[in-house]
Amino acid sequence: NVPPFNRNLEYSYNVRKTITVFRDPLQTTIYTASVTCQIEKSEEGENDEGEDDSLLCLLHDINILSTLTFQTLNTTNEVTNEEYNTNDDWFIIKFNSIGLEKLFVNSTTEKKDLIKEIAFQFHIGGEIIPKFTSNEKLAVGHCMTLFNINSTTHEFREEETDKILENQIILLSHKASYEKTPVYEGYERHVHLFIEKIRKDCKYSLPFFDFLNGMQVKKYIHTMEILDDELNISTTMEVQLPPDPWNPKGTPVFRETTHLGLANITSKTKVFDPLTREKYKWINLME
Repeated sequence: NVPPFNRNLEYSYNVRKTITVFRDPLQTTIYTASVTCQIEKSEEGENDEGEDDSLLCLLHDINILSTLTFQTLNTTNEVTNEEYNTNDDWFIIKFNSIGLEKLFVNSTTEKKDLIKEIAFQFHIGGEIIPKFTSNEKLAVGHCMTLFNINSTTHEFREEETDKILENQIILLSHKASYEKTPVYEGYERHVHLFIEKIRKDCKYSLPFFDFLNGMQVKKYIHTMEILDDELNISTTMEVQLPPDPWNPKGTPVFRETTHLGLANITSKTKVFDPLTREKYKWINLME
């Protein structure tokens, strides 16, 4: 029972990506950033008003911190600490009933990989059915994904499949974020939904396959959880060298964890200048 959408609202998310390379010294790189999104109607809608099936988002306030930890000496040294305060990395996520359909970015941006990784945090990727296995399209290829679902307050119904964004987990939590105003009276204010996706038997894209260069993905898990007005999404990938006689379980190489959390919902503060938008050379990263 989701309240009506208001295109004047803005959704702000905090992003944190941590890459740990297992060696001595232990190398850790932490990316932090903010993403601000607004609901946008599709230009492909069948009626004049279009359909609320897209998010217009801005990636901003990026910080990259790299450290080396010498385990034998128990000391940590900062290697780099860089900040990027640009405000020109807009992108558009278009959804269908099971997740991402298109991802538009400016062809000149240098942050395509980061934007794609952030966008796929929002990706449901299949039917919301407990113990359901589906072939899921991902940023690095395709995987057979097992869905573990725990929902105490929300049920996806077939008759609602035309309401694209209303069936997206990223916006379910806003039902608990409003003050008591007449337009939202009668809507349930408690919600709990947990989705765990365990990815196996993956067929990776050629660039990622070449990057692995014989290494193995030991663990690849994506979780989404809404608890009242809190939203947390995370992806963890662990990569190792194949087992050998000296290391029968394999040797860990690196672990990559990306976390996205809903920070707040407010009236619009970001404006995508129409003239700047016209100058963008849009490309679809989902192709």
